[in-house]
Amino acid sequence: ALNRFRPAYKNNYRGWMALADLAYTFNNVPVTLAVAYGYASGDKYPNADEYDKTYKGFVGVGTLYSGKRVNSIIVLDEQSIKRPLTLLEGTAQAAEEDQGLSDLQFCGASAMWKPVYFKKNNVSINPNVLFFWKDYCSPKYDSVNNVASTTETADKYLGTECNLSIKADLLKDLTLSIDVAAFVPGGYYDDIKGTPLNGDIFNTLEEADKSSLDSDNYRLGNDTSFFLKIGVKYSF
Repeated sequence: ALNRFRPAYKNNYRGWMALADLAYTFNNVPVTLAVAYGYASGDKYPNADEYDKTYKGFVGVGTLYSGKRVNSIIVLDEQSIKRPLTLLEGTAQAAEEDQGLSDLQFCGASAMWKPVYFKKNNVSINPNVLFFWKDYCSPKYDSVNNVASTTETADKYLGTECNLSIKADLLKDLTLSIDVAAFVPGGYYDDIKGTPLNGDIFNTLEEADKSSLDSDNYRLGNDTSFFLKIGVKYSF
């Protein structure tokens, strides 16, 4: 249009993803071992610069993937880990969250054990371990000047998730399930600690409180995360 208030531009989409897994079941013992690898391309925020460009980040539509043979509880299933979009160099702009299957690489392994002694209760014990990385480099966050660095880049390693899922039939049509998980942040969260996120707790505080509190304690951190879920399902 001739009366646009900003220049027109196009994002040429070239994102892609791939998933692969492999499992082997032993003949003499009730154990299945599996490995998996996943890749979803990443890029910086496509609308930060208003000119024609190629955007290489994968954009998932309704992606709800937690793994097939190697399962992630915290990062992929619950999506409870804050993963900000790549920071913009030299800016103090609050980051949007990216919790989908984008800008992410992971590999992992699992074991599925179904004890023969508890066969009548259909007991299964499934430990998993997964390692996660960003695909696209992000600048470090300078918490002293409250700005994304223009000279230093953050580590790509997001962290490690270990989890354990246990299922057992308590009675006919009554199943108990227990999920336990922990996520240990990697170098990436050390490098961007204190990054402001849209809707984080610090932004909701009154101005009088903000002046007396350390924002790093109320924004993106690098503490280990834990998860526990116990459920009972009755089918009828």
